[in-house]
Amino acid sequence: DLNQATFATIGTIEAIYVKEGETVKKDQALAKIDSEQAEISRDNANESLRLAKAQQTEAQADLRVSEAEYDAVIKDREAQDVVIEEKRVLAEAKRTEADQAQVDYNQAVLDHGEDSVEAATALTVLTQANTEAAQAEADYRLERDTEFSSEIEIAQARVDAAKANLEAANSQVNISQNNVDAANENIEANILRSAINGTVVKLVSKVGDIGSPLAPTVIVASHEMVVHIGVSQGSVNDIKANQKTFITIDEDEYDGSVLDVAKLPDTNSRTYLTRIQFKNNSQLNIGET
Repeated sequence: DLNQATFATIGTIEAIYVKEGETVKKDQALAKIDSEQAEISRDNANESLRLAKAQQTEAQADLRVSEAEYDAVIKDREAQDVVIEEKRVLAEAKRTEADQAQVDYNQAVLDHGEDSVEAATALTVLTQANTEAAQAEADYRLERDTEFSSEIEIAQARVDAAKANLEAANSQVNISQNNVDAANENIEANILRSAINGTVVKLVSKVGDIGSPLAPTVIVASHEMVVHIGVSQGSVNDIKANQKTFITIDEDEYDGSVLDVAKLPDTNSRTYLTRIQFKNNSQLNIGET
């Protein structure tokens, strides 16, 4: 069987890597067309991917910073709540002491008179208690009314913006990676590879020619030889794929097996084309009868 190796794209052939008669393996490079533009595109795609990954790394760092700042604001708010509660409890305690001092002063006036030493002492205590209560209440209100909501909103907005920036960076990395993969595929498409294990039987093109999918550049014959025979209508139903065969050529016998049998007869001979595969023999030539 002959494999007519053709390029997947069109271009000027810049290298042919094999010679007629050379044994090749499947996927071995046979020839190459000019890849300068494809390689430039690949280099540009790789540079774009490098920049995209750098932006992705920067976006990841920005997100970590913004999340840390948000956590710090939340912790400050939680710490403030503790302080507010402490100051509320203190204010209530001071107001309770002031109320008790008022009761004690009123009692001293009743018991000893307004101008007594006891009343004067109780008034001093009351005045001090009222001052401390007023101060504690003022401290509580000041702490309670400190505005943290705007700082939390700002910190959350920064986190959201950093996440959106990272998503955009991730998307750009994916796009750039796809471009790199496409560029590498284009370069690979410029390399003609053998589809089979076999032997190069003909170089159809030479360096400088135009390679294209429309015409073969290299023809490779498989290591397995195939004989084509025409089977009559009366015998075709007796022959099946994979059936063992014996082929005699110049009194030499070769083992083989049926590859396939055509479903339709040849229009001229009215025989059914049957392909029989057998191991290659160096004494046999392609095209022999």
